[in-house]
Amino acid sequence: MAFMSWRALLLAGVAALGLVQLTPWAGTGSQPKPAVSTNCETWDREASQGIATLISDNSPAAELRLDEALLQLRRARKNCRAGSITLAGHDYTSLHQTFPVSTGSIQPAAPNSLSAGR
Repeated sequence: MAFMSWRALLLAGVAALGLVQLTPWAGTGSQPKPAVSTNCETWDREASQGIATLISDNSPAAELRLDEALLQLRRARKNCRAGSITLAGHDYTSLHQTFPVSTGSIQPAAPNSLSAGR
């Protein structure tokens, strides 16, 4: 009976060491995210300003453009939260091209330069 409890204690010790080994690995994945969210926040703010110009337009064409832009903005936000900066960058670049006056500070090359650094 004492021999089985010794094995259980050894197994628990090995499992604990395994978890300790995984702890630093799990922590490194969350470090780059603040920089990513900062870029996404900037892109999002600028794209939102461009989309806001459609809100006062009641025409059917503007309503359709608003629906499409909101779907694209939601997709870009979802991709940013998931860490898919390249995909989000494509959506934000497309929004910039649709609304170039209001979102002039988003440059189409910016998402590509982020993915090269990753």
